[in-house]
Amino acid sequence: MHSYSDLRKRLPQPTKRHVAWWLAGAVIFLGILTMTTQTSADSRLRLKGEILIESGILNNGQMQGISPRLIVRTAEGGYVVAGKSGWPWAGKVGPSGKTQWRYKNSLPGLEDGEYSGAALQADDSVLLSANVDIRDGDERRGGVLITHLDKAGQLLSEKLLSPQPADRYAIINCKLVRTSNGAILFSHVSRTGDAAGRIETLTWVVTLSSTGQVLKEAMLGQDILGEGPIVSVRQDEAGDIILMRYHVSDVPDGRQSEARQIFRLGADLAVRAQTIVKGALTEAEPDSPQSKLHLISQGGRELNVFALHSKSLTVRTGPAAVNLLGTNKAFMLADGSFLLLGRQTQRNLVITAAAAWYSSDLKRTEALILEPPGASFEIADAVPTGQPGEYAFVRGVTPSTRMLGHNETRSGAIIQFMQTK
Repeated sequence: MHSYSDLRKRLPQPTKRHVAWWLAGAVIFLGILTMTTQTSADSRLRLKGEILIESGILNNGQMQGISPRLIVRTAEGGYVVAGKSGWPWAGKVGPSGKTQWRYKNSLPGLEDGEYSGAALQADDSVLLSANVDIRDGDERRGGVLITHLDKAGQLLSEKLLSPQPADRYAIINCKLVRTSNGAILFSHVSRTGDAAGRIETLTWVVTLSSTGQVLKEAMLGQDILGEGPIVSVRQDEAGDIILMRYHVSDVPDGRQSEARQIFRLGADLAVRAQTIVKGALTEAEPDSPQSKLHLISQGGRELNVFALHSKSLTVRTGPAAVNLLGTNKAFMLADGSFLLLGRQTQRNLVITAAAAWYSSDLKRTEALILEPPGASFEIADAVPTGQPGEYAFVRGVTPSTRMLGHNETRSGAIIQFMQTK
């Protein structure tokens, strides 16, 4: 990898060639989606079992809840779940489904934060990242907490990172992506204090070793990597990094609409391609590394699927679909169909975990709503299990109230397994 010292000078600006590489899209509107809470022999979505992870933290005699943000699969076939339970929290289950460890951060002065990034290493240790606030006397400062836990959940190292000088920077959000020998942290930051009093938005990039040690860092301007909060970042099979961030796009009537600014970065972090696509997009992670990049936007009464792979834009239109599914995670399956996981907002504004399947031509749909509503939080994240068509997803669960008419008594994070066909 090249030195960061001249990275800003070396990164190419977007050209017509860069933009054309991305500018393929199929905007496809879906048919009517029938919501169901049942599965049958003909169902494309089938639940296979679940594992409950409790926080292990008692609060007034009750088990404290968990708000999970992510799940990663370990080399041995277990799962690490992370998020928050009052403070940054993580836990692991083994291949048998038994909870092996729980970790709650107890950094002195910690006021707020949750683990929102994880990078599993070759030895099954895990690097976790959290955007946190720390109080030291009368001072309050923010930063990114990097926690390194071994496969048994023992703390190996923990450090608070922040751009310098720390009092000039505020970290808005951050994402951690695993690499072959460690991880890269991408943080959206704002900087104040120049002569004109302006606020500048930047991207702070930190390369970490497999043990969490800082190897290199750079502060990149919005002319290189944009300026909106980072939505997602991942490394594909070719070693390129796909970074997607929030963007506001102008529309002809003078209003502004939500969009995504998407970058493909090489292993040296040079920008290979970039484009802007309108919509609140979620990447559909491909089942096959050879698949083209697909982005999904569900808003109003339609679902848009953009396939970024050629130099032309094709549009197909179909009947409107219901608009009750908010997507946190999406996959493109081996047969070209799509799996979306997230939440359904019911008419009484109760939110519950939900999943939906769409055929490759988007003419057939199926949805699965998890019961009981109001007690089952949204599906936060999901990963392939390594078995064909099978996925493990994580959601929070909390005891429901009598008003909702259900008797859920559990509290914690649920890992649930789903088979697609």
